Amino acid sequence: MQLGINNIIINSTMKGIMAKGIMAKMTKKINIKKIIVFYILIQPIIDVITSLLVRNVNEMLTLGIFVRTFFMIATAIYALFISNKKYRITMLIYYAILAIYLILFLVNCYANFGMTGMFTQIKGIVKTFYLPIIFIALIPIFKKNDIKIENKTIIYALFGYALVILLARVFGVAYNTYPDKKGTIGLFYAANEIGVIMSCTAPILVLSLINGEKGKIFNFITLALYIFSVLEMGTKAPFFGAIGLAVITLIVCVVKFFSTKTSSNIAKQSSSAEEKSMGSTKSISNAESENSQKQDKMKYLKKGLVTIGVIIISFIFVPYSPVGKNIKLTNGVTFPKIEFNFNKNNETSGESDTEEKEEEEEEKRQDSLISGRDDFLRDNLELYKNANVKSKIFGIGYMTEKWYIVQPLKLIEMDYFDIVICDGIAGFILYFIPFVVFAILVIKELIKKFKKAIVNQEVWFMIYSVFISFVAALLAGHVLTAPASGIFISVILIQLLFKLKDYDWM
Repeated sequence: MQLGINNIIINSTMKGIMAKGIMAKMTKKINIKKIIVFYILIQPIIDVITSLLVRNVNEMLTLGIFVRTFFMIATAIYALFISNKKYRITMLIYYAILAIYLILFLVNCYANFGMTGMFTQIKGIVKTFYLPIIFIALIPIFKKNDIKIENKTIIYALFGYALVILLARVFGVAYNTYPDKKGTIGLFYAANEIGVIMSCTAPILVLSLINGEKGKIFNFITLALYIFSVLEMGTKAPFFGAIGLAVITLIVCVVKFFSTKTSSNIAKQSSSAEEKSMGSTKSISNAESENSQKQDKMKYLKKGLVTIGVIIISFIFVPYSPVGKNIKLTNGVTFPKIEFNFNKNNETSGESDTEEKEEEEEEKRQDSLISGRDDFLRDNLELYKNANVKSKIFGIGYMTEKWYIVQPLKLIEMDYFDIVICDGIAGFILYFIPFVVFAILVIKELIKKFKKAIVNQEVWFMIYSVFISFVAALLAGHVLTAPASGIFISVILIQLLFKLKDYDWM
């Protein structure tokens, strides 16, 4: 009897070892970096196909949901196998608690609405928790495989999004951004979602231009397409994101301009002892040092001037663009126009001005009939306030009952509020735990390495990319609850973390 038990234990142990060995061989054969790069590059294609399916076939089940859910699950499983013991335990604890929460969330949804809209509930919760799940999973994958996603990969994806918007506009097949305002969104579906993707990837494009990386012509073409897309879409979030990016670019150029002198002086001080013993080579080394210093300073001065030139040229077109007209319509901000009056007949000019004013007044009357985010915020907060205790803890879900009809809940499009209302206090805490830990680690490293970080342009642009993403989550939505932008945000977050410090516990 005892011998039989021992044989069973030995056999099960051997099977476990064999399974681990097979998995180890499989993971060695998998080129995970190529898979991630390919996944990033096909994002514009996925979003175009998803948009066409949603608009013309079926809104419920789309290619985007299927592909991104599969990627999320596969990434999480792969990360559990290749991560070290300490991080694996951390992942298992988080995923286990998250799984328990998801079960309780769905049970609460069933108690409130039965099976009506259950697929919408599942779809909503998967889309929401996509970002923290893949963020946690990609950390050990990047660490174990020593992965660094090149800037050009992200730039190619940005180029894809911008090119679709341009071509759709040129051929007259673009979808309108709003039913009642100016702007087109190419063949995509959600303007805010695409705008956020472009806002968080554009800093990588500018970083590549500042660094003088290969493919300058392509990068400048992508920059032009990006500016066109920002003006054409008509949404405010990417427009103000672009303004912030221009400001950051100028700051980086100024910092690098002055820090070049400081670093050169330090180098001179550290080599003063050597110079005394070098005799005749002293004047040569000084001349080379000064020449190199001047070249570096001029490089950042030129880039700063180019940035100012791009800003001026871009702002010339703002008043005539959809985003300029929409900002004037909704916020009353008028951008100055440069008049190109080739007609000497003042009466004709006056008539055109009158017609333009009449069009603006008509648009304002239409706009006054449209409810804004504050209306949805007020309504959804009222629903949350009147919900039972279980729904406040686990969320009211993504369905609501209106006039005795169960229907999808209209989201506020302010991600922080949407998460706490739809997913409850428990969901909100679970969602942001990974990002709070990330913020603490990054702030800690920035304080420790402040002098190095302040003159590092990669740190500046990656931090801005993260910053604009989380700000846009509040102002425009479709950032923290949209899988489309999740992969870009995750990659930039992880590479910022690894840039500041190499963590051995992952």
